[in-house]
Amino acid sequence: MVSILNAKNISKIDKNGRIYIPKQLRKILGLKPGDLVEINIKEQILVIKRAKSIAERGKDVFKPIKRISTDDIDKLIEAYSFLEAMEDLE
Repeated sequence: MVSILNAKNISKIDKNGRIYIPKQLRKILGLKPGDLVEINIKEQILVIKRAKSIAERGKDVFKPIKRISTDDIDKLIEAYSFLEAMEDLE
């Protein structure tokens, strides 16, 4: 028996440009209805892969920040107030 990964999976593109992904391939990739996929072209080959979820993409955007103590916050407020006061003098 031929493995699904080695078999030629042929799908038809419908009038809306949609491509059917065979059930076995969806199962291997863990794709479910509503999942996002990333589609690219690499060397004339259409590459479809699981897209990162919004939460996963958010981790890349929102890196952990340094924790600031309340003393540091008080110092920043004090410095900001000082700068505002200096601008008022000008």
